[in-house]
Amino acid sequence: MNRSIDEIDVLIREALGQDDAELLDQFGQQSLPEMITDAFRGKRRLETTAVTVVIFIFFGLSIYCAVRFFGATDIREMLLWGAGVFIGFSSMAGFKLVGWMEMNRNALAREIKRLELQVAQLAKSVRG
Repeated sequence: MNRSIDEIDVLIREALGQDDAELLDQFGQQSLPEMITDAFRGKRRLETTAVTVVIFIFFGLSIYCAVRFFGATDIREMLLWGAGVFIGFSSMAGFKLVGWMEMNRNALAREIKRLELQVAQLAKSVRG
């Protein structure tokens, strides 16, 4: 009994009534732009905005260091500016990971809500 997630979703929709299926659609799968938008709408939108601003700051600093790197005349100066580029892009990557983890947390919370809804519907059908 190896069913795909899509097949299971179809079976669940068939078992639910029209109103319940519409409610389940609210907690359905999201596209990447929807996930990004939700990260800026949630309770932690201020944190997400701050992380995004910090990412842009590090991007600007990395570009500045890269320009200075190519304009450097001696090896020591090139190494220092190159280290600045490396640190800037590494920091940017770390902050981007924080953003992806936030989107993952939101997706996980969405799936838990779907399960709660399905358990509530199951309990309702068993009682009635």
